[in-house]
Amino acid sequence: MKNYPFLIAQILSEQLFVTYGGRTGTASAAQVAGALTIAERQMTEQLGTYLVPVTVTGTYYVNNDFEPLVLEVGRIREVKRATFHFIESLETGTYTNYPAIAQLRDAESGFIDVRFHLNGYPCQWQPGPYEVEIVFTAGMDTGTTMNEPSLHMGLAAAADLVLNEMVDPGGFEVQVGVQDWSSMRYRENRTPLHNTAFGMSARANYISRLVEHLKVRRVGRI
Repeated sequence: MKNYPFLIAQILSEQLFVTYGGRTGTASAAQVAGALTIAERQMTEQLGTYLVPVTVTGTYYVNNDFEPLVLEVGRIREVKRATFHFIESLETGTYTNYPAIAQLRDAESGFIDVRFHLNGYPCQWQPGPYEVEIVFTAGMDTGTTMNEPSLHMGLAAAADLVLNEMVDPGGFEVQVGVQDWSSMRYRENRTPLHNTAFGMSARANYISRLVEHLKVRRVGRI
């Protein structure tokens, strides 16, 4: 996720991590802090929105000004500003900025309409593609993320996976899940595993199911 803005965990503290079954063991303070931060970034990718409301700036390319722009996250609260960048000269790399009108088409899915305008009036359609800078606020309600047990459990389990890989690389279940296994005369074929932001292991899939009800639904994606 290119616009992820946080370098430290916003929700998952070490105390909350331990409360929900995480174990720090011999890990250093820096390793624990890193695991908490990585887990929150993974959870953001899995859910499709930020865990807390945050205002970010992103640059996107659009083919024209009548098709909707699909932002990388959902649950958009507000679009604060939109600016078109028009290339004036490829040789010099100069460009001119023009304000744009941005409106929410589907806040949950992250679809917005961006219209080029000048002096407050919409202009005729111009051939694209365009580079447009969007400043928007998105994220889950703070009350939800601070009080949702399944989210806390999922974050703690995700951080535990990351931390285990830090202290003992390759010694724990992280990315790879086993579907076929046999020993001597015994053989089993386990439930198919899906790719998630936490990996493809059985535990990663368990985390994904824990927070499935919080995931952004990209219904009708264009």
